[in-house]
Amino acid sequence: MYMDPQRKKVAETLLKNGFIKVTKESLKCYLDGFTLSFRNINYYEKTNDYSFQTPYTFEDYLRFLKREDDQIKHEGKENLGYNFNASSLIIEEPSQVSKILKR
Repeated sequence: MYMDPQRKKVAETLLKNGFIKVTKESLKCYLDGFTLSFRNINYYEKTNDYSFQTPYTFEDYLRFLKREDDQIKHEGKENLGYNFNASSLIIEEPSQVSKILKR
């Protein structure tokens, strides 16, 4: 969220006060943070977009929240979330986790 002055202000207010006043702008900033955190490296490699901006408006986020639309339709499920199948791993020692994640 800190890549944008408005999002930074919202994040700092939330951390300081534990809440934010909900406005169109603050809610968009808040949800932009979730949108950006949900993208994985495939998104950035595929689009070459490292601006850390979102194309979504406040109204778009309302449609997402009402389940009338979905970020997956816009960005593709291969570009969102994790692309790591942890269920195929058998981890015998906790120290193996950091080795696996560095690959």
